[in-house]
Amino acid sequence: MLAWLVEHGVPLTYPVLEAVANVVMFVPFGVLVGLLVRRAWVVVALATTTSAAIELNQLLFLASRVATVQDVVLNTLGAVVGLGMLRVLARRRASCRPSAYFGDGPARVAEDPLAERQREDDDGDVARADSRGHQQG
Repeated sequence: MLAWLVEHGVPLTYPVLEAVANVVMFVPFGVLVGLLVRRAWVVVALATTTSAAIELNQLLFLASRVATVQDVVLNTLGAVVGLGMLRVLARRRASCRPSAYFGDGPARVAEDPLAERQREDDDGDVARADSRGHQQG
């Protein structure tokens, strides 16, 4: 396939193809782990750790493979791209709430969906509380 692309004028070499593949391979990691974990730095740390573990296994158990730091960096970059795509899609989805289309005013989207919780006080009244349990209003 690489030869076919080069014959048709695409200036693609094996090292470039390998680098792109390393990035693309970890994009789903960033999306899926980003759905499970709320903190971006945790997703990046998990991607780096996972990639480093893969490279370490290649170094220790696969003599035909070459472990490189470049692969770890490119895999981590792929996870960051996936996480970025997830964040962009989440923002676009939040801005396309039906209330924005039906004239009810702008859609109210909390930064943190768990930031506001309802809780009943001793009298049975419903009071608003933030994520730390502090009563509002």
